[in-house]
Amino acid sequence: MATAYEVLYQTWLLNITVQGGASQPDNKIANGDWIEFQNNAPFPVSITFTTTSGTVFNNIPSIPASGGRSTPQQVQKSNVTVNYTITSGPMQINIQGGQPNPKTISIPPAGQIQFDNLDSVTYNVSFNPVNSFPNGPVQPGMNSVQTGPSGNQAQTITYSFPSADGTNGTGTVKVNS
Repeated sequence: MATAYEVLYQTWLLNITVQGGASQPDNKIANGDWIEFQNNAPFPVSITFTTTSGTVFNNIPSIPASGGRSTPQQVQKSNVTVNYTITSGPMQINIQGGQPNPKTISIPPAGQIQFDNLDSVTYNVSFNPVNSFPNGPVQPGMNSVQTGPSGNQAQTITYSFPSADGTNGTGTVKVNS
């Protein structure tokens, strides 16, 4: 007598660490299994898959910060190897009324920031420690992307700029923390 059976596929939840890295590298999944990413970093990330075998999984353009999840995907090709890279885009800092929003952000090592000055005046931003990001003017509108320090050490970088009303706008960029 033949026994009926059903193939059960598993969904693998792949966690992204608070620093924006893979917490479970080198997973081996079965043909037909599904994957899903959970982003535990305090910044949004994207996932890019690389392989020489064509599309195995679709790239993921953005996974929200602090617990956001990707849409589950099932493997599109069997018996292949695929790698993935986790990247984060620039963290946007809006300046309005002479004040940054958000006041504190977190980025991975060599992460990026970008000021969007919603005011009609130029601000001269100074970072501490010096040379963590380039000091200089933040023009009205979207400004160029700035890349932060690399390395494995956690850093807290502060910045300030004088505002039109005589107060200083201040903020914090946490790197690898």
